[in-house]
Amino acid sequence: MTWELVFDIHEGQVDLEGLTDALLEHGALSVSVEDLMAGEAGELPRFGEPGSPTDIQSWPISRLRVLLGRQCDPRDWWRRVGAAQGSLASLPMAHHRVEEADWVATSQAAFDPIVIEDRLWIGPHWHRPPADFTVAPRLSLSIDPAMAFGTGGHPTTELCLRALLGLYRIGQPLAGPRRVLDLGCGSGILAIAAASLGACEVTAIDIDPLALETTAHNAQINGVGDRIRIQTASTCQGGRFDLVMANILAQPLKVLAPSILRAVDQGGGLMLSGLLARQEQEVRAAYAEVDPVAASKMIRLLERDGWLCFGFWPERPQTQPS
Repeated sequence: MTWELVFDIHEGQVDLEGLTDALLEHGALSVSVEDLMAGEAGELPRFGEPGSPTDIQSWPISRLRVLLGRQCDPRDWWRRVGAAQGSLASLPMAHHRVEEADWVATSQAAFDPIVIEDRLWIGPHWHRPPADFTVAPRLSLSIDPAMAFGTGGHPTTELCLRALLGLYRIGQPLAGPRRVLDLGCGSGILAIAAASLGACEVTAIDIDPLALETTAHNAQINGVGDRIRIQTASTCQGGRFDLVMANILAQPLKVLAPSILRAVDQGGGLMLSGLLARQEQEVRAAYAEVDPVAASKMIRLLERDGWLCFGFWPERPQTQPS
């Protein structure tokens, strides 16, 4: 059993960076900070997100979570921390027990297999696909998320996968875009799906080295490592593609609009996701500033639960999802 302490801290109340260091020095097992307004209209960009204001030092209200070992009395620990760090003494604190658990089993249980369009099965390596998803016209993918985003369960990933299924026909490798870019590849799920569905050349790019490692691992276990070129954003040599996919966030989608549009070959398609319906107009405006003609073609390709897959189909589209 461990203890979790929870604090809500208003902007300017304390130095969050200094507070985190102080709590770890006093024996906290871990400290995390999150935006209490995440998902609401007043949500601010995440720190370090491309295009985020550089003068943001903290969110308006930050939720701080602290884990303590079982040997600690949380009230006594907090009194000692407050005595050593005067600025902390006035912060209200709530705490509760975190019972012991098999965290490996718990984390694995969070990644149950999913089926999309009754054509695509996706699951981690500890699940075996049903036999009828191992042969065309169905497909199975083994995706281990590790520390990277993308298991197929989030609406934005599912929307992109559904769009890919509309552009390819399993067992007909020439039926869809041949050169594909996955910008912000995460676990590699979209790049691997495109390669498995028939794309001949897939470039997967991410700024996170762990994501690139995860993509390489997943590409190998799915037998498409030879068709996926993995690059960091800093080493990407550019190029033009029949399909460009970017399942990231609205802010980087706007900032990267020039690079993204430049990567779409003549007659190619564009799939943007990671944005909410209420963010559609601001994203469209950013692309219109770069290329009004391309922006005029952008539509809601698919949507679910307030999330969008936004862009335009290739000029020679196959049967598209309804």
